[in-house]
Amino acid sequence: MRLYNVYFICKSALIELEKFNAERLNDNTYRFLNWRPAIQSIESLMKIDFISGNAKEAYNAVGPVEREETTPHVSNNMYSRFISPYRVIVNKLEAVVDLYESMKNGESKPGIDIKIPNCDNFQEYISLLKEICFVLYQCPYMVCKDEELRFRGTDVGSDWLTFALVISAGAAGAFRILNNLAALINKAIALKSNRDVFLMQEEQLRSMKAKNEVAEETIETFKRMKQFTYQKYIDELKQEIGDVKDGEEEDKVSKTLDKLIDLMDKGIEIYTSIETPKEIKVLFPFSDKQEVLPENFMKYLEDKASEGK
Repeated sequence: MRLYNVYFICKSALIELEKFNAERLNDNTYRFLNWRPAIQSIESLMKIDFISGNAKEAYNAVGPVEREETTPHVSNNMYSRFISPYRVIVNKLEAVVDLYESMKNGESKPGIDIKIPNCDNFQEYISLLKEICFVLYQCPYMVCKDEELRFRGTDVGSDWLTFALVISAGAAGAFRILNNLAALINKAIALKSNRDVFLMQEEQLRSMKAKNEVAEETIETFKRMKQFTYQKYIDELKQEIGDVKDGEEEDKVSKTLDKLIDLMDKGIEIYTSIETPKEIKVLFPFSDKQEVLPENFMKYLEDKASEGK
């Protein structure tokens, strides 16, 4: 998981957990106040490795009936089992937030995060960056009026490239670039099996041609079949997200699909940033790997954000 996403989840959880309070009653029992956001925050931490054990311990310390209540009334024993991991969680969250904010400032924005696989050498790393650069800045579908993807740097302590979606002042946030990128990635995935067959057949034809075992007419037929298949996917993109100007731009779209397949074969993964609207996130094929916040907690954060506007 991108380090910023860990920080975002930890800080969101810390804000709510610091509001939690346990009121001691006269019969030596306790009433949990601000409980619902607290338990939702604890749920959100269960998929973060360094704190998941503490989160599960705190979650399981409260009985299933009390856990669902808005203001649970718990025994002294249940309070003691909960409060110990709760304090550990708060301390860990404070450390993560303080460390990240001391290392790198600035908030994330809607955009994309690209996970770079481990590279054996620097040349391989540079080659990947060149392919990514072509996809993001040469493909006609990635050039949109009032929007651009702007490089924001690499994430702290990991192999992630971060790009923010910058929307011109006064323009509506249509997220066209992100929609188009999602369509290109999904089309590349659909094309991949066909392209793999073409690559295998091309290798066979080259071998046969070297031995004069294949007619030139067969080679030309193969080229037309390959071109027809690529054109089919390009035509689908034109129907789904808009036309391109000419044959040169069609050629760039074709190259973009090829490069996306190559990049994914090498382990590249492209995600939307954590602040990107959910309706855009679900368009990206890797989004199921990215889900780290329980849906009810994410909705809670969105409702809180709306209240602050």
